[in-house]
Amino acid sequence: MNKKLLQKFLIIFLLTNIFLSTMFSQEENISEEFSFEQNFAPLKLIAETNYPVNAICFSNEQQLFGYAISDTIILCDNFTDETKKVILGHTGKVKQISFFSYDEIYIEEDEEKINHVNALLSYDDNNRAFIFDVNTKEQKAQLEYNPIIKMTSIVNYKNNYVVAGLDDGNIIITNLNDENKNQQLIKITESAIINIEYNKSGNSILLTDSLGNVFLISSENFSKLLQVYGYSESCAGAKFNNTSESFLYQTAINKLTLRSTEGIPLFDIEVPSPITNFIWNKDCSKIYVATQNGLIWIYSDKGILEGAVFAENPDKIISMDTDVSNKFLLVGFEKGVIIKLFLKTKMILPDEALQMQKELDEAEQLKEQENQQSQEDTTKKKIKKDFNLPVEDWAIEVNLGFNTLPEPYTVSVFGGARYLEFELLSPVALGLGLNYYFGFPQKDFPYKYYLNSREFHPPFLSEFLPYFSVGYNFAPIKNFDFLCTAELRLGVSFLQLWSANLAANLSSKFIPTLYSAIGISASIYNWGIFLGGEYNTCLGFGFTTSASYRFDFKRKEK
Repeated sequence: MNKKLLQKFLIIFLLTNIFLSTMFSQEENISEEFSFEQNFAPLKLIAETNYPVNAICFSNEQQLFGYAISDTIILCDNFTDETKKVILGHTGKVKQISFFSYDEIYIEEDEEKINHVNALLSYDDNNRAFIFDVNTKEQKAQLEYNPIIKMTSIVNYKNNYVVAGLDDGNIIITNLNDENKNQQLIKITESAIINIEYNKSGNSILLTDSLGNVFLISSENFSKLLQVYGYSESCAGAKFNNTSESFLYQTAINKLTLRSTEGIPLFDIEVPSPITNFIWNKDCSKIYVATQNGLIWIYSDKGILEGAVFAENPDKIISMDTDVSNKFLLVGFEKGVIIKLFLKTKMILPDEALQMQKELDEAEQLKEQENQQSQEDTTKKKIKKDFNLPVEDWAIEVNLGFNTLPEPYTVSVFGGARYLEFELLSPVALGLGLNYYFGFPQKDFPYKYYLNSREFHPPFLSEFLPYFSVGYNFAPIKNFDFLCTAELRLGVSFLQLWSANLAANLSSKFIPTLYSAIGISASIYNWGIFLGGEYNTCLGFGFTTSASYRFDFKRKEK
């Protein structure tokens, strides 16, 4: 009896232990998973550089990601984000990097051996491509290209081959296991190739040129299997869906199209802002579409909008990549910022994303307007500064002077005012003026007219003169309020000749004439003097001088 009770007790004890251990094990797993996710910030700044982030990439085989700063490639741990390796060797700015692996064939003791290499492929703007061993940083290969014909894209395919696209429409194929690295040149298009992709099966290559053409090329004989026309300003190129026989490419400023490799369109994606980049994630289950102000739209592989993520940096996104787990998104910006997103904690719902996109677009438009106004103001200020002109934006000038006409023997005094515009065409000044003249002809004044059949010489004349002026301003003494202007004046003079017959009734004759003057003026602290010659189609040539004062005004800042 006691044995049976003891057996039952032992069985219950064992079952209880198993149950409790299972429960604690599950709690530990949940705790570990929770802590794993908590270890990653929703958003992390990786680097700030002075260069557009064109080169950015995750490694599929190792927990690494890489980016380029000028001629240097930085490799970081994907979990800690710590710098693991710094790769040098480029002499120009690195334009593209990608991780791949290949089997290096070499001879040792007359025996052919194979070394599996985890490699990094990169090229720079000096038309040089490199292959580095990620583990040892050893340079495995250096590919030289024509320095005149620019390389625009590069990709590894079938492990042991590298294909480079050139801006003359050719591609160059290099066999990495060819000791001499002989290159095969093939013409594809007449315009620059901007992007090259290949599918995982390795049987075809996708090329995009600068006119928007997308070419599907056989990797066996490099014949064209398909050609479609996309958006000519696309900078991301076409992207293979490696889980199906299809590819995604840009067809409008804010539109993508998925097309089968047979040429059949499958669906379109439209985003509410211009597209700057787009990618598939690693298992091609999601499409990430970046816009010009830091918002990234997320679509399913069926083209259904699922939400968005915001990189919290309203700048143009020019490069992206996801890691093999599809948990992280690495984002590179035009102004040199690199940000890493933990996607699970950064998702924004579609309605919220649309509202955010609207606000970002409005902010972008306002910023562009402010920048444009600021550039205009800066340009105007720079012009004034460069010419050292002691003037404001515009002015009103009042003047008082006299002129003399030697041939008709007249002396006139005049007064007037004019508007001067300095800002519009600085250092050229434009003006609109109005003067009134009162003159005294001398005894031998040659112009005469008749009244009641009798010849009369006018005792005085008056003149109403609206005119336009254009002058070139210069400041002979730097940092001193001394302004000189060489100017031309053109106008229409309304001349009136007055005559009196021995104190009898005053009579007059009205004569419209053309007027012109050329001269130079100088002013110190806005007090000025003008000296010049003038011509009146009725009165002839003469000389004029005047004193003036200029009231300067500055326009209100917008």
